[in-house]
Amino acid sequence: MSTFDVGIIGGGPGGYVAAIKAAQLGGKVCLIEKGEWGGTCLNRGCIPTKTLFAVANLATQVRDAAGFGLKIEGVGIDYPQVLAHKDATVNQLTSGIAKLLKGNGVYTIHGIGVLTGRNAIEVTKADGTKEQITANRIIIATGSEPANIPVFEIDEQQVLTTTGVLKLAALPKSMIIAGGGVSGCEFASIFNGFGCHVTVLELLPTILATEDEQVVRQVRLFMKRKGIEIKTEANVTKVEKSES
Repeated sequence: MSTFDVGIIGGGPGGYVAAIKAAQLGGKVCLIEKGEWGGTCLNRGCIPTKTLFAVANLATQVRDAAGFGLKIEGVGIDYPQVLAHKDATVNQLTSGIAKLLKGNGVYTIHGIGVLTGRNAIEVTKADGTKEQITANRIIIATGSEPANIPVFEIDEQQVLTTTGVLKLAALPKSMIIAGGGVSGCEFASIFNGFGCHVTVLELLPTILATEDEQVVRQVRLFMKRKGIEIKTEANVTKVEKSES
């Protein structure tokens, strides 16, 4: 059993930053992560969506180029190549985190950490083996997962979470997005930019309900101009799957 000054469960932006800082301050640090370094933000959130948004925005600019006197012919979207670009961007950053952790002397374990006492963690690795550690201080930075809402019968094929939609192998002709919050509006803008017909369904009277009214007004105007259909006060009560 190894003993550390700080034990951290979760290698996302909260966990890996805390691990590096604690190590730089002279602590003996252990960081536990069950998946990829960088957590949701780097692998299934901010970074991949911003990468896709940049490509979708460029595609929109190319389509609108004729209005500025630029004639561009034969332009199409190679979506598998777009995904490869997204994955390469993510992989570059996750490998950078691994180097930072190693360079700062952080001891890392890939596995699922469980608290077994006030200062004790048991880690179950992918091969089933277990490792016991103790730490004077423990940081829990386990992050989040998409909510599994029964009415949607999520299969990551027709009905997707924000994680599944990033792995779509081909662009659909149309897409319904349930939820007009920040993530919903971001994905609506991305897939609209790729040429999909997008409809946003929002339960509340407005999209982006937690944001400033002036910002919401501008975003809504932008989305409507782009052809994104927005339906507010829309409560999704049932999802039926069919061949069409």
